Amino acid sequence: MSEKEFKNNRPKSDEKDLEGLVQNFSQKVEPAAKKLAKDLSQIQFSEPSFPIISNTTTEIMKKETIAGLLEQQVMQPVRFYESIHKLKTIGIEQVIEVGPGKVLSGFMKKIDKTIPVLRVENKQTFDETIAIL
Repeated sequence: MSEKEFKNNRPKSDEKDLEGLVQNFSQKVEPAAKKLAKDLSQIQFSEPSFPIISNTTTEIMKKETIAGLLEQQVMQPVRFYESIHKLKTIGIEQVIEVGPGKVLSGFMKKIDKTIPVLRVENKQTFDETIAIL
């Protein structure tokens, strides 16, 4: 899918309403973001051994930017649709969702059915994923 086709397929929304919601939400979660920033400042991050896409910038995270991007993620809109497009542009051919539920797997299937999604949330799904890999 070309970038133009990708942008044309994005869900449309009322951007003014969304901006107002984001601003209101950001003000309410700012104290949590500041606490997270303080806690993250105590962690020494290493350079990731595989690409990690920021949900807020859709760029690949570098060790110097991880803490700040995680703080931003608390207060900024998640750009999941664009993040999936970024995965495709860097050549990712399969993803594994780690954690409870299937929310991200469901989003992935709605956004792009060409990227296989595996998931791990317990020993059974871990064993199933390992068997497929």
